[in-house]
Amino acid sequence: MIGNRLVCLFAVLIVLQSCLVAHADQARLVLADFEDAPRIWLVGEGVSPKSQASVTDEQAHGGQRSGKLAYTFDSLPGKLNYAGVAVKAQFMGTPTEFRVWVYGDGSGQPMRLRITDATGETFQYHMPDITWEGWREATASLAKPLVHWGGDNDGEWDLPLRLDSVLVDSGKEPFESLVYFDDLTYVADVRPVDQVDVRTESEAFGGVYWADEDTAPPDVVIRNMTADTTVEGSVRVHAVGDRGRWQSIMDESFSVPAGGEWRQALKRPDGAEGMCTAEGELTIGGMTREFSGSFVRFARPHDPALDPDSFFGACTHFGQGKGDIPRTFDLMSKAGIKWLRDEISWGACERTKGEIQIPEHHDRYMRAAVEHGVTPYIIFDYGNALYDEGNAPASPEAQEAFGEYCYALVDHFKDVCKHWEIYNEPNISFWRPKPDADAYARLMKVAYEAAKRADPDCTVVGVCTAGTDLAYIEKVLKQGGMAYMDALSIHPYRYPRSPEKSGFVREITRAHELMARYGGADKKIWLTEIGWPTQDDPRGVSEEVSGNYLIRMMVQAYAQPFVERVIWYDFQNDGFQRDYNEHNFGLIKWQTFQPKQNYVACKMLTEHLTDAKFVRRILPAGDD
Repeated sequence: MIGNRLVCLFAVLIVLQSCLVAHADQARLVLADFEDAPRIWLVGEGVSPKSQASVTDEQAHGGQRSGKLAYTFDSLPGKLNYAGVAVKAQFMGTPTEFRVWVYGDGSGQPMRLRITDATGETFQYHMPDITWEGWREATASLAKPLVHWGGDNDGEWDLPLRLDSVLVDSGKEPFESLVYFDDLTYVADVRPVDQVDVRTESEAFGGVYWADEDTAPPDVVIRNMTADTTVEGSVRVHAVGDRGRWQSIMDESFSVPAGGEWRQALKRPDGAEGMCTAEGELTIGGMTREFSGSFVRFARPHDPALDPDSFFGACTHFGQGKGDIPRTFDLMSKAGIKWLRDEISWGACERTKGEIQIPEHHDRYMRAAVEHGVTPYIIFDYGNALYDEGNAPASPEAQEAFGEYCYALVDHFKDVCKHWEIYNEPNISFWRPKPDADAYARLMKVAYEAAKRADPDCTVVGVCTAGTDLAYIEKVLKQGGMAYMDALSIHPYRYPRSPEKSGFVREITRAHELMARYGGADKKIWLTEIGWPTQDDPRGVSEEVSGNYLIRMMVQAYAQPFVERVIWYDFQNDGFQRDYNEHNFGLIKWQTFQPKQNYVACKMLTEHLTDAKFVRRILPAGDD
């Protein structure tokens, strides 16, 4: 066990390569025990701002820590109301039973388990009602779920499976209490070679090494996931970087007791710059499986200070509880990504009509971003269940309330955030029940005036269309919208096509020409979402191609005098599903925070383009 030591776990790509007939044993395996400071977060629906999820030493069944859920259920008749602890961990083999030790509160509240499969389908299972106080082991049979949804939605598992969350439902409300979870295990039919977790780990967050930091080299770590069996075998690893000029080779035997781990360091990647990869083979009982990992080394980081004049940004999802505070900000700032685009939703801030309360989490990530050299740019977004049946704010009452929410946010954050965006992609389904440019134009006026009333020096960006929807933009401008934005936002996605073959420059130029026709020639365009995702389907591209297109798009945008800022979508992958685009837009990987090839490309681009001056434009001849 590694105790309190915070490490970065990355690159757990496992490909089974055995030519033998698969032999599965039934074993009890450890899923999570909270001793290694894993990241957990609060999930649920109708979740009160008072609810929190955390790792704590207040209680423990085994070891020193457990996962704590402090939950508050407000009275929400007829609406879903539940809260839980999300712990992302992978099941090996085919699980048959889930077990978790629960420090109960005697409330009788129902408890549920959620797991997801490789397609993103979610399965929910019944667990015992929490009728006890103190520690007790609770179990759930995985033979048949209560319900399932999402993914391919066929009701059948597509392995591998991942733990999503353990939930407490609102059998009683209003109600306030807390419970603790510890020693999450499961019983599975699993091959011996799959009863261990093998990966590369680094004390360098995300596996990113900077030449001026004295960080320990990456380790190969084998952890025995069984609860009661010693595992023995061998491991071979070949790591290479900087076009073969750096190498590290490992060929070792290991023996790991139940719940224990074996680790050995690779050579530190000194002298290499860019992506280093590690390819390995694990052998147990005559069976093998392959694994891979990667890490990155750069000669020097960007200045970590704030740079609000920077051209370069990325979308984040701290507003949804994703990311690591504050270390994600270091990865951004040191790579020259000096802006983040995120959200603080209306529904999260106004849970009781007429009362605006900003969740503490948003305060924490906003202020941490600024402290670590990243300028926040925040969206005012979405409907509120208290108004217009939860649809987009279109009625006078809803728009007035939306304005008060905008005023409260700007007033609260005006010392750390000076840039705001009115709604997100109102030209598509985000504006429910259907897009309405006239209603959006009215909302722009309300939000703009409220923001300026709170902070006359703030910048308010408007329209924010999915794609470059010139017809929708013109409808807003015809309603006088140009007077209620300081810049125009568009999302000119074009994946999987290249910037050149998809007419990128021509498209954004047409948007600015439209602005000029309505008196906005002196105002800038912000590209607040654009990216090339790396999913495994025909619309995805490789990490290398994504990085190439990032560089070409950024250079072309930089050369346009009317483009003030580009925000890549997004900084971090949003999930594990390899064939789903929404999980693969990032520059770094989900949860492991390991950089992808496009992160390396972005760092190299900002290093050379920051402070550069545009001289002349050479039209690209074609697509390489």
